Amino acid sequence: GLRILERAALLSPRNVPLLVFLAEKLFLADKFAEAKKYLETAVEFAPQEPKILLLLGTIYADEGDAQTARKYLSLLAERGTAAAFCVNYIWAFLAAAEENWPETLAPFKET
Repeated sequence: GLRILERAALLSPRNVPLLVFLAEKLFLADKFAEAKKYLETAVEFAPQEPKILLLLGTIYADEGDAQTARKYLSLLAERGTAAAFCVNYIWAFLAAAEENWPETLAPFKET
């Protein structure tokens, strides 16, 4: 399954739907580093795609890179997408990791 998709991505490196589909499958299999590679390519061609922004924000948050995670999550939050709860949850997670308790609670007061 995944190996065939990875070969297809090599043959079609600008195919954003394929890159996102593959990245999502890798993400769900807890293969964040591999998913990130495909998402970083996809974001070059579709910088406003919500799924790309959410997955990249989540991966960077998991890696502890709060600044990059917030960059992607902010782009997503500005669009007012249906993923707002996820963005708030990850944002609060980042704030809690930094022991910034007021910012941890703020997103949940707004929703």
